[in-house]
Amino acid sequence: MRSGIQAAKVGLMVTIGMLASFGVYQYVEERASGDDGYAVYAIFDDVQGLIPKSRVLMAGLTVGRIEDISLTGGRARIDISVQPDVVLYGDAQVAVRATSLLGESVLILVPGSGGDRIADGSEISVAVDSGGLPNMMRNM
Repeated sequence: MRSGIQAAKVGLMVTIGMLASFGVYQYVEERASGDDGYAVYAIFDDVQGLIPKSRVLMAGLTVGRIEDISLTGGRARIDISVQPDVVLYGDAQVAVRATSLLGESVLILVPGSGGDRIADGSEISVAVDSGGLPNMMRNM
């Protein structure tokens, strides 16, 4: 009888520990997602090497992440979450850049030089494809 109570206590503690770990994970994941940023999107012909949650860089610093990749009219639409302190203008540009020979890629943002700011949910109209591995090998 005594060992049954002891086992129940251990099981309860393990369950509480797992729930607490899951709660901490959810909190950290939500904070890391940058929910207080704004969203933009870009249309590309080729997004090879990009996956959701890939980094978005500006001047070598992470300023956002890829939220979703979908197919729109035979082309790839990349939905991007950008930190709220990053200002993008109407002539902003975005490019896919390979970061390794293993196929990993990131998005590079160029903020533009002025004019009207890009609103939340708007398109970055200048999207430059990387050209894939053959282009990367040619540039090495």
